[in-house]
Amino acid sequence: MSKKKVSIEKIAGYSRKIKNKIEVSLGVDRKIFNLSLHRSGTQSTWFFLKNMGFSSQHWPGADFDKRCEPFLQTLDTAEVWNLYRPLVKMHSSFHDVPMPFVYDHIIKDFPDALYMIIVRRPSAWIRSVRQLMKGRELTVMERFLYWRMFESRWTTFAQYTDDELEYGYLKFISDVTNIMIASRANFRIFNLESPDLASSIAEFCGITHSIPPFLKIDWVGAQLPRQSDQTG
Repeated sequence: MSKKKVSIEKIAGYSRKIKNKIEVSLGVDRKIFNLSLHRSGTQSTWFFLKNMGFSSQHWPGADFDKRCEPFLQTLDTAEVWNLYRPLVKMHSSFHDVPMPFVYDHIIKDFPDALYMIIVRRPSAWIRSVRQLMKGRELTVMERFLYWRMFESRWTTFAQYTDDELEYGYLKFISDVTNIMIASRANFRIFNLESPDLASSIAEFCGITHSIPPFLKIDWVGAQLPRQSDQTG
């Protein structure tokens, strides 16, 4: 337990060392959008960039989720993006929902931003999400995400078959990639299992020195992040 605590405290110190380098390499207004699906390293990447000095936004919270509900039946992602857009002024990097279902709006408003997606084996992703959901109802933003990915509008993740999920996962990666290529975006795909993940993301974001390790973490209530094999 103490070893993990020391690791987290140590990694947090990197932000103070390289803050000036971030401002020089990216500029104050340069944005980073992580378009990855949840359970694909979104929390880990948020924590990694946060501790390199980037002001970072993860899941925007239950109140934001509720505010999206009036637009759910028509899957009006433009309205969700309109709700989220004011948050973009407050931070530099953005992770988790609603990023994976509003990226087509983001790229129009921020064509010069950095875009990334982190992939993992579909079977590992499916297993990780099933462990996370455990039969609970999908949130509003999760329904936006899955109802865009699949024809079926189920209200729980458990109702989707593994075959549906694998197809939808691969199609999502393909759809994001095609839009990024068509938009000539500054876009990179990273592998969650790559031993060079930390240095690769750091280099993409303009950081070449004092690179911390990439910890695979989850939030446990209001506690500090903990190391986990099932990355959020």
